[in-house]
Amino acid sequence: MREDDETWEQSDDVESEEEPEELEWESSEAQVAERKFIVSESCLDLLLSKCATCNQSVSVHKKVKGCLLVATKTCSHCHETESWRSQSSVGGLAEGHLELSAAIMFSGSATAKFL
Repeated sequence: MREDDETWEQSDDVESEEEPEELEWESSEAQVAERKFIVSESCLDLLLSKCATCNQSVSVHKKVKGCLLVATKTCSHCHETESWRSQSSVGGLAEGHLELSAAIMFSGSATAKFL
């Protein structure tokens, strides 16, 4: 809200007029330009099914949060453990979550239509 708005009230916990800390956007231009794909889970399973060290079959534990998939592979042969994420993070949030939120907001449509 703005100060010229009669409903605006300044918070008492404001300490100074300093600019807020900016989040570090690691190569944000590269992340935006990076190509994105929609992939079937069965196709991902094929890619994740072998150990990168010994090429033996692995057990895969998947955790899904929104549009983020985190797969942890554990090899019973060489005991190597590897985690794989379907997308990078920006400021601690999955990149796809930010992009999806921005797409909904900038489309001008009501958020309720998408949720």
